[in-house]
Amino acid sequence: MKRRLGRVIRDARNARRWTLREVASRVSVHELHLGGVETGRVKAGPKLCVRLARVLDVDPRLLLKLALVEKAHVLIREELRRALF
Repeated sequence: MKRRLGRVIRDARNARRWTLREVASRVSVHELHLGGVETGRVKAGPKLCVRLARVLDVDPRLLLKLALVEKAHVLIREELRRALF
């Protein structure tokens, strides 16, 4: 099963019964930004991953790894598009 960064964040948040607004406030981002991260529309940078990991009590290496994998997929798709068109 593929693990996505946003899904891991959402599951950890839901396990604590915290709202999007509560977690966003704790990590100092707007709730729309955090919602975008959870749905995959917005990519989380390393600093946000570490802050989320601390607040949600998740291994920061997991969030950083998932963010890096998602970024790599984006870069690979962009390179393929350039090569094919």
